[in-house]
Amino acid sequence: MQTNIPEILQKHLKLKSEPKIIFQKQRPKSFVYEFIGDNQGYFLKINQRNFEKNPSPKTRENIIYRGLEEWKSLNHFYDLTRNKTQVVRFVKPVAFIPEIGGVVTEKTDATDFRDLLKKPPSETEKQYNVRVLQKVGKAFAFLHEQGKTEKQEIQFKHKSVHNKKLDKLISGIFEKEKGKHSDWATKTMKGFQIRDVMVDQKGNIVFLDPGKYTEQLMFRIIGNYLANMKIIWQRDIIFPFKKPDIDYERALLDGYFNNSPYDKKLVGLFVLEELTILYSGARKKLDKKKVFKLLPILKCLFLGFYLNVFYYREIKNTICEYGFQGPDK
Repeated sequence: MQTNIPEILQKHLKLKSEPKIIFQKQRPKSFVYEFIGDNQGYFLKINQRNFEKNPSPKTRENIIYRGLEEWKSLNHFYDLTRNKTQVVRFVKPVAFIPEIGGVVTEKTDATDFRDLLKKPPSETEKQYNVRVLQKVGKAFAFLHEQGKTEKQEIQFKHKSVHNKKLDKLISGIFEKEKGKHSDWATKTMKGFQIRDVMVDQKGNIVFLDPGKYTEQLMFRIIGNYLANMKIIWQRDIIFPFKKPDIDYERALLDGYFNNSPYDKKLVGLFVLEELTILYSGARKKLDKKKVFKLLPILKCLFLGFYLNVFYYREIKNTICEYGFQGPDK
């Protein structure tokens, strides 16, 4: 696949600076470049698979297809939110680069919100973060309401956490709740992860990368976001000893539900479901690391004293927080 980024961009825009990669750690499957063209700042987002040595025709086709879907999605949501009175905005789409399935947008000076949440805040900074999370909740609510379709019966999809006692309890909780809940589906963007939320200098919410247009359950999106907030320190060496800030979680929910009553149990079920999925994903990443294949004892130590410490604590805390119990005996 073509990877001469400056040469490719020059065909579509008058390039004034060498593109440089930003947000690399935040976006493990894509590269975001910043550059100047036509005397204005731009971003370019492309799939990392563009840089594979010999990608198959199917891979090339998939890269272009995914890029085009994201381009369509960004245009849709930009048009939906371009009225500045709305609670959220999207970066302005500029061009689709078919050679690499790339999406060019205007540059935004917004900050990655994840960086603000990870930093130990002063009281003033915490109050700022709480206000921003309330806005994040309002932004989610607005976008979900625009695409609301129909109510659907919920099928939970939790994963094993490799602990017999905990797995039994979790399975019992979901078995007890089976068939009791329904939720509104919404046609909306896929990108509701923490890494997708940006904050501008005025504290307003900006989305850089909406992902493709898709249908999801509204409460599941909120539960997923809350679960990801709980593990925001996963890449930090001291993360097992940090605890999520409950005020941040409340702020998001207050913003989303506009301080109105809501089905707390259903939110909790989706938080629990997502925590098991996140843990399963973290385990799979460990299995692929060469050092753990060569030295299995290191993997055991890493799991026992690092990964499990955090995830099991958060899973147990979630079960207690929402008052879940297994099936009646």
